[in-house]
Amino acid sequence: MEFNQLTTFIKVAQLLSFSNAGEALGYSQSAVSVHIQQLEKELDVVLFERIGRKVYLSEAGNLFLNEAIEIISQVERAKAKLKERETPSGRLRIGTVESLSTVVLPPILLEFHKKYPQVNSIVTNGTTTQLEKKLKNHQIDLLLTLDYPIYGGDWIKWFEKEEESVFVGSERCLKKLPKKPTLADILSVPFILTQGGASYRKELEIMLAVEEMTVQPQLEISNPETILQLLNQGFGLSFLPKFVIEHNHHLNSLQTIDYPVPSSNIKIQLVQHKNKQTTQAMKLFIDLFIENYQNK
Repeated sequence: MEFNQLTTFIKVAQLLSFSNAGEALGYSQSAVSVHIQQLEKELDVVLFERIGRKVYLSEAGNLFLNEAIEIISQVERAKAKLKERETPSGRLRIGTVESLSTVVLPPILLEFHKKYPQVNSIVTNGTTTQLEKKLKNHQIDLLLTLDYPIYGGDWIKWFEKEEESVFVGSERCLKKLPKKPTLADILSVPFILTQGGASYRKELEIMLAVEEMTVQPQLEISNPETILQLLNQGFGLSFLPKFVIEHNHHLNSLQTIDYPVPSSNIKIQLVQHKNKQTTQAMKLFIDLFIENYQNK
């Protein structure tokens, strides 16, 4: 008994026509007849009754139909399970911003490659605008960013979560401020900020513009962890995502400032272009990222 004989039998039973079944399956009518004859010979029963030009299922055919459907279903389930067990391989290209590539991504990538060592991952850093262009041009597979919400019909958004930013400095530096500092008090201290493209710097500049204030940083550094190292040694203040500070809890001199920062519109987002086929490696990374971040 062969797989194609069963699929032919099921199709004929559904359509009650040898010619229509052949057309649906891409077989000639004679090939369909041969499949049914071979199956009837092996089962030693008549599966169809031919009355005039019409075809009907026999009593034996009716009994066998459910069994045939179940056999096909079992084979499809087995094939699906085997496919799931195939070792993921190929290339995974992730575009991300500096703060996420240094803090959020490393532990997830480490776990991902322990599970799926045959996948070759390539991580590209850039601004959200630069990475959106790469996503549109199929130069990256996934965009992981920390920015204002990405909208539009071109995107599939797998994950989105708001992240708050705070003022931070060393304990020694904060002692120079009042217990409830004003924004003017905070700005009186030297600042280290990320370079202009960072979303949380934009958030700070918008907050200051509302109060008709500006800040002129003494240092501008793209890497937020480098900024924290300098803050921990007593150099000024900064405005950074809270998760970056929590990740660097070993820098025990750091403290956040008790100042009511307005609610943030900045979100961590994991995005794919709608025209990009979701590969096995992409789906596994997406699932792992969501699982890890929700657990965090």
